[in-house]
Amino acid sequence: MWDTVFKTTRGVPVMRSPFESLMPGIELHILVISAWTELQNYEERFRQKGSITCLLCSVNMLNENDYMQSEETRSTTFAENMGSVLLSADVKNICD
Repeated sequence: MWDTVFKTTRGVPVMRSPFESLMPGIELHILVISAWTELQNYEERFRQKGSITCLLCSVNMLNENDYMQSEETRSTTFAENMGSVLLSADVKNICD
């Protein structure tokens, strides 16, 4: 059976094998970075009032193929992906 170590707020499971990339000398797996950003955004809800706010984005804001598209298309893709980041972080807008 798959050994799930972390599950995102959207229900995406991260298995044990990507977390094994945290060992020295091994390239960090993209799912570990995504899990870390989601965890940090969750923790932001409990930050001390008046402290500096932080919003981390997923590594999939733009993919390699997006850079072959027009600037307008890239901007649209980025905006859509930013909407997903704001939703998962429970932030209404970037100024919150």
